[in-house]
Amino acid sequence: MTDQPTASRLRRYAPRIVLAFGVTVAVAIGAVFAATPLLRIPGPTTLVHLLSDPPSTQGGLFESRTVPAAPTPRRFPAAPAPLPDTVPWKGSRVPAAEFLAATGTNSFLVVRDGKLTTEWYRAGVGPTTKQSSWSVAKSVVPC
Repeated sequence: MTDQPTASRLRRYAPRIVLAFGVTVAVAIGAVFAATPLLRIPGPTTLVHLLSDPPSTQGGLFESRTVPAAPTPRRFPAAPAPLPDTVPWKGSRVPAAEFLAATGTNSFLVVRDGKLTTEWYRAGVGPTTKQSSWSVAKSVVPC
């Protein structure tokens, strides 16, 4: 048996409940969009892309600038050495190829004592492919 007054009350308040829920969600979304510049973090759309896009494509999500090449660029002298069989990662050693695949690495270069010892590129990527450098740029210091 249905309690008639309760069902009637639910029908009467349901539109208000749905409206209140919709307004609450809209205010919360608006607050997120308004708060991100104040917190100095990327906006919600960018955050979604950061979580879902491969790292190699995320450079376009941020402001960037092209740093011009030196007027007389200098190549690193080569001292070829193979990639190590394994590398430390997440508390254990894994095959280097597995690490490069799992991290979505597009290019991997090792400069040791001023000499380029290792140069590896994923298929379709090469030495002239433009890529985001992320924190690598902070790690390269001219001598």
